[in-house]
Amino acid sequence: MKERVEAQVREHMRRGDWPTGKDPARDLDRLLDRFRDDVRDAARDHGVTPDQLASARRHLAEAAARIDAVLRPEPRPGE
Repeated sequence: MKERVEAQVREHMRRGDWPTGKDPARDLDRLLDRFRDDVRDAARDHGVTPDQLASARRHLAEAAARIDAVLRPEPRPGE
């Protein structure tokens, strides 16, 4: 298990998608890239049914709304 995790860390660092903490916007970009790649690979490897696609769309819309709310600053009083 330890070797597998170490290999995954090395692979992410090699690809440049490991969060560094220095640039949060770039780290978020990397996380989104990794997420997209994982979802694409799962769909390619296992296929996608129409029902799965509909469910994925719902989940993605909900997640996008929550993340958008987290990233948007709260309005200042009077705005």
